[in-house]
This record gives sequence, C-alpha cells and structure tokens, in this order.
Amino acid sequence: MTAAMLFAHFRVKHFLGMPAVLLLLPLLFFAATAALGYSVEECRVAGWLPAAPAARSIPVSGESGLAQRIFVDLDLERFVQILDPRAVHWHFLPRQFISVVGLTILVTFGSSLDIAAIQAELGGQKLDYNGELEAIGIANLVSGLAGGATGSYIFSQTIFSAKRGVQSRWNGIVVFVGEFSLFLVPLDVLQFLPTSYIGGTMCLFGIDIMKDWLVSSRHLMSRLEYLILWFTFVITMCLTSVETFGVIEGIAFGSVASSFAFAINYAQTSDVREFVSATSSVVRPWKERQVLSSLQNSILAVSLHSFAFFGASMHMTKGIESQAEEQGARFVCLDFGRLSGIDATAADQIRMLVVQLEQGGRQVLLSSLRSSTVRRLLAAHSVVIPGSISRPVFQSLDQSLKWCEAKLLERWLPSNPLSISNIERPLTELLLQYVEGFGHSTGADGRPSPSSNDVAAARALVPHFDRLELNVGDYLFRQQDPADALFIVAAGGLRLTCPANYEKSHGTSRAQVAWVDTGHSRERSPSDASEHEEAIGVGAIVGDTAFFACHSCGLDAFAASGGCTVFRISRRRLEELELSNPSAVVLLQKVILRDLTQLQVQHLGPIQACSRLK
Repeated sequence: MTAAMLFAHFRVKHFLGMPAVLLLLPLLFFAATAALGYSVEECRVAGWLPAAPAARSIPVSGESGLAQRIFVDLDLERFVQILDPRAVHWHFLPRQFISVVGLTILVTFGSSLDIAAIQAELGGQKLDYNGELEAIGIANLVSGLAGGATGSYIFSQTIFSAKRGVQSRWNGIVVFVGEFSLFLVPLDVLQFLPTSYIGGTMCLFGIDIMKDWLVSSRHLMSRLEYLILWFTFVITMCLTSVETFGVIEGIAFGSVASSFAFAINYAQTSDVREFVSATSSVVRPWKERQVLSSLQNSILAVSLHSFAFFGASMHMTKGIESQAEEQGARFVCLDFGRLSGIDATAADQIRMLVVQLEQGGRQVLLSSLRSSTVRRLLAAHSVVIPGSISRPVFQSLDQSLKWCEAKLLERWLPSNPLSISNIERPLTELLLQYVEGFGHSTGADGRPSPSSNDVAAARALVPHFDRLELNVGDYLFRQQDPADALFIVAAGGLRLTCPANYEKSHGTSRAQVAWVDTGHSRERSPSDASEHEEAIGVGAIVGDTAFFACHSCGLDAFAASGGCTVFRISRRRLEELELSNPSAVVLLQKVILRDLTQLQVQHLGPIQACSRLK
C-alpha cells in the first residue's frame, strides 16, 4: 500500500489520483480478504486490522438509541468534572511552569515552521503570516477552554492540496464536516482500516516531508546550513528513540549549533567597516578644489555599520589601520551613524585603534554618535573625551569632513583664503580661474594658464554683469523667486537657507548652488532647528543648476556678516550675448561646465562607488 501511495503522489499529476488511490486501497483489501476467505476477526488476530476496542455497556432503548450512544460516548458528565476548578491541584501548577514554557515554545516554533512550509508551496501567493498565527492562537485558546489539547495546522494535508493545485474552499469545508462527523459518531473509524493502510499514510507523510526538507532543500541552503539541518534531524531522532519526548531538546541542540555557526561565520566574513568618500558636501571655488584634489589621500573616512563584537572588531581595526598607513592619511574620520550596536571588546579595540593612529601622527575625528549605548561604551573606554580638541566629536560625517578640509586649506592656502575674503576680486579673475588648463597655454612658471581668447572673452563678459552690494541680512533672492540669473560672489559671503519642509516637497537643493562653508554659522533659534543652512564665499557660483533647469531658486540667499558683493548676469542678457558675442558665451559655458562637473565628482562619484558602479 505504501508503494501505491508513493507512486500516486510522486508520479500521478491529476488531482483525483491520490483521492482515488486512498479510496480504492481499503476496498481492494477487503475484497481480497473476502475472496481468500478471511473474516474480519481473523484479520484482527493476524494484525492486518487494528484490535477492536473493549466493549462498553451502553444502554439502548427505543428510537433514541443512537443519540444515547453518542452522548454516552462523549461522556459529558466527565467532561464537566474535568473543567471543575475545585478538582484542580493548584499546588502542582508551579511545578509545570517549565513544561508550559516548553510547550508554548514548541507550538509557536512548530506553527511558524508550518506556515513557512505552506508559504514555500504557494509559490508567488503571499501568505498573511500574522493572520495565520492569530488563527492558530485563537484556536488553541478555544481548545484549551474546552478541555482540548494544543495543536497547529494539519499542514501536511495543506501542502498536499497545494501540490495538487486544489484551491477551492470546498476542500476545507469537506474536511471540517467529515472530521466533525467522525467525532460525533460513536465508532473508531481506524479500527476498520488496514494497519498497512494507516502505516502507509504515515510513511507517505514522512517520506514527502523528509524529501522536501532533507533532500530537495540542498540547493536552497549553504553547505553549513545543510549540515546543521541534518545534525538537528539526527539528534532529534536519537533523543526521541531513548526518551518519550525529545523534540524540544533536539530543536534546542539545533538552535545552539546554529548560534555557534552564525557567530563564527559572522566574525570571519562580516566587515563592519566601509571606506566611504572622503569629500564633504561643500562645493568650493576652483582654487580650493584643486588643492583638496591634490590632497585627497590626506583624509580617510570610515563608516562603521552592523554590530561590532569581538571577532568582527579585530578584523575591522586591522583593516582601518592598514588603510591609513597605505594612503598616508593625516585625518581619520570614524562615523558611527550606521552602527547598530557594540560590545565591550569592540569598544576596547576601537580605543586601541585610536591610540595607534594618534601615535602615528594622525588625528582621529568621531561623528554620528546617535546611539546612547555606543556613546556610553566609547566614553567608558576613553574613546570619546568630552571637550577634547585633539579628538573632536561631530554630529555628522559631513561636518567632520568639512573640518578636515578647512584645516588642509589653512595650511596649503594661507595667502589665498578665497572663501572668507572681504577683498573684492575682479570678475575676470573669478571667471578665468575656472578655465585654467582647458587650453594649451602656459605661463612664465610653466603652469597652465588661460589662453588669450579666453582672456578676451572674459573681458567682454564683464560689461554684461551687474555689480550688487548687499548689507548684512539683505536678501539676494528667496525660495520661490524664478531662477532667471546667475550669480558669482566677488567679496564677503552669502548665507543660504532651505527649510526642511521645502526639501521634502521639492527635493534637496544642494545641487542648485555651489556651496562653500566658511565655518562661521550664525546662532540658531529653536524654531530654526529644522532649517538647513550653509555659507558660501568668494568665487562661488550660485543658482547655476536652478537657472538651467528653469525653476524656482529653492533657497533663501542673504548677505552674511560684513556684507557681500555679487556679480549678476540675467537670462535676457545671456540670450543677447549668444547672438552678439558667441565666444563670450562659450567661455561662460566652460565656467558652468567645470562648476557642474565638480558637483558630479563630489556627489555622483560617491554614489557610484557605494553602488559598486564603474
């Protein structure tokens, strides 16, 4: 019978194949035994049929005999006695706590596995995981209140139905009506089914489930996971062979093995540090960009993520130290914004890393210490030192990178502080600094210099720009103003602000301007907490992206302390220049091209690097 069931299950694809086999096998058995002359009692004696239950004295009289047999079989009086709270030995209840917890875990874990198994068979159909668990919980609650046992799905039947493509609700209705009818009938149906039939059905369930989870699942798992699966199965079978109940213990052994495997594998392969772009969001004047580009290896930016613990932290610190040595970094920025957690060993490893870096002449900067646990552990291990100048802590990685860039510029551009200069620079100088290196002309020192054509074009552009002088707090433009002009800062600085609600509805406006952080932020009131603010200085181009996109400025721009001088060219004058002096327009396009290219290098480049794009 087992062979016939297995053949029908694995080879016959029609949905009526298995029901037909299950129906015909008992009929064929009784037909064969009758033809061979065996009676039912002889079959029971031979073990081909289950033994008959002990006879019970059931009074039967009149037409109500069947009802009496049903109610006697249900034994309602005994059922009521079981639910009587006075019959409970309450002093034994605390001793059952471990068993109750174990049973709860078993049913919960088993139910989750049942749902996962059913979901695997449903293919693309989404199963409501929470809804299924709620249904199991409610059913167990009702069963317990009625004196029944705990349980879960008959998931084997659900899987078999799914494999056969049976999706009609009538399947469940028929099962419910049939099982409830068998519950009411005062007969044990199993005593009329051949033992080989019952055993074959159980073998079918077991073989099909083991085939799915012990054989067919091989390609769905890694080698280690597959070994743990077999280890859990073998240990569970061994425990159940010597104990009356070893499923919980077997699952516990498997869980412990999985935990050890995860810890070892995570420590060996997980890298909780990532080297990110060491360029801030500041878009500076061309001279400053050139200096920072030549010193790009001076800053090492590291983003720590995931969970840092003893095994992963050792690999992390060694990688950071070797990278800092390799590129000769002067500043090392450690960002903790993506770090979900840390243990004491990892915190001490970071302390040793910071000490080693500082002993090597490097300055360490910390940022994004949003987690109170991470901050507390780092402070306890003397990584975070409140008020320390040599090891500052910033709110974001971008702020720490701005600080590093400012230090580099202080050293390498001490005589040319464009970003904070109050001395007005000629417009021709500001324009020509963007086109250095475009042509093949060189100066007396052998360095690239603007060509004579570029110089002539720059001088031709000057009359078409308007010179604007702004006092402290005067607005150059507001958010909703149309972007119908380009601006170049000649002296002083501008403040650019953008409320958070505007960014949410219109997107970030960083790409609309050339940012230059002067490091002098005004005091903010609590009402300004959600407002994004930057400062720009001499040489910066403002509004170029918004100008060519033909939409609103998206920012408020006003003069910073000390006032500001700005050159402006309107859209109308630029259109007139296209007809009257195309070479001057070409020069301005070169200027804008280099400015926008720097935006791409600073913003699109890191995004491509993070996405592993080439």
